[in-house]
Amino acid sequence: MLREPAIRVALVSLFLTLTILSARSIAFIISNSLVVLADTFHSIFDIIAGIVAIYALKTARKPPDEEHTYGHGKAENLGALYEATSLMIVCILIFYEAINRLFFKEISEVNYNLIVLSIVLTTLFVDIWRSYALKKAAKKYSSQVLEGDSLHYLSDAAITTSVLGTIIIGMIFFNGSSVVILDSTVAFFLATYFIFSGIRLAKKSIDELLDRAPPGVIQEINATIKELNCIPLRVRARKSGSKLFIDSIVCIPKSLTATQAHELAEIIEKKLRTKLNYKEIDMIIHMEPLLSLKEDEIRRGIQRIVSDLGISAHNVMIEQSGEKYDIRLHAEIPARLNLNEAHDKITILEKKIKEDIKEVEKVIIHIEPYREIKQDIADIVKKVLIQNPKISQKMSISSVLVSNIENKTYLDLICKFSKDMSIEEVHKLTASFESLLREILGDDVIITIHQEPI
Repeated sequence: MLREPAIRVALVSLFLTLTILSARSIAFIISNSLVVLADTFHSIFDIIAGIVAIYALKTARKPPDEEHTYGHGKAENLGALYEATSLMIVCILIFYEAINRLFFKEISEVNYNLIVLSIVLTTLFVDIWRSYALKKAAKKYSSQVLEGDSLHYLSDAAITTSVLGTIIIGMIFFNGSSVVILDSTVAFFLATYFIFSGIRLAKKSIDELLDRAPPGVIQEINATIKELNCIPLRVRARKSGSKLFIDSIVCIPKSLTATQAHELAEIIEKKLRTKLNYKEIDMIIHMEPLLSLKEDEIRRGIQRIVSDLGISAHNVMIEQSGEKYDIRLHAEIPARLNLNEAHDKITILEKKIKEDIKEVEKVIIHIEPYREIKQDIADIVKKVLIQNPKISQKMSISSVLVSNIENKTYLDLICKFSKDMSIEEVHKLTASFESLLREILGDDVIITIHQEPI
């Protein structure tokens, strides 16, 4: 654990917090100051936050496993969310104490002296230095937890500054209730500022926990793909801890060979790694031969109609016949329906396709019963490949990744082909293999196949 630089930084910060807590406790005993006590109470939250930060960083550094195929980076987001929440709780308590002192509480005798002043001043310098060091480390190691720690200790330094100012002014100019009024007013406005800072940090953590694409990343990917005269068909991006995950389907000319397509994918990856400001990027780019714009438009129209009718469909084939198009597809109907009921649904689907897509002349639909997947998806992939030697002789699978995101199942495959095969032949093989998989998995599983030359 201590080999991780980010965790070492967090441990040093936790040790400093324990030292500061001890110093502030002594200052409270000497001064009997509620302001110093509030600062001391804040240090207790710092210790809890420090322990959470170390645990989150330790968990986030674990490698991916069978149950966490994208790794454990979300632990950092959870740790940062906790720190933002604890920051807001502390500030609410400061609100309460400030109002209480201003309107409801009679103050007891407070003893300010040079010893108390020296202790508070020393802890202030430590907090400022620590906040700067943590911010620098957060940027270096792309750690949201350390960023949360930096903000947390900056708020601690600001609060300590108000305590220090109260002590100095109280010693020189005021005594009694005047000091309390000054201290409570300053603390009120500081707490307001840091509550908004905590809300911003919490929002950032929640966005990443919900797999919101980082700002500007999707636009940058689309622009990079278009620079190379390709079409981005689907682009997704998500962040987990310090790691950025990208997967994209890119349409390329049919004339390219498998080797040329792979080289083009590598160029896209290289450009993106240069443009995007992330140290760790996990990227999958799937290359598809470019369909005609009309075919693509018809396919998207069929997908919309099928979705609107609540029917699952796969193996959608579009063939041009003169100026018109013939459509063939497999539709999944609930197994409980009899043939007459299933046929009625299919008739509605056929009629809707012809009405909405004027270019379609003929629609042929194969009816299949809808079934849930009870087998392990990775085992299904291997079994399908073994049962189809015409595919397995020309294609091998080097990686199978199954993940569940927002109640959707994704199957990402990396397949290898001979470098001399044309991109059209490679596409036909992958399309056939994908079709066989969909016979079993249906459209509920989103399949992406990335091709690489051997």
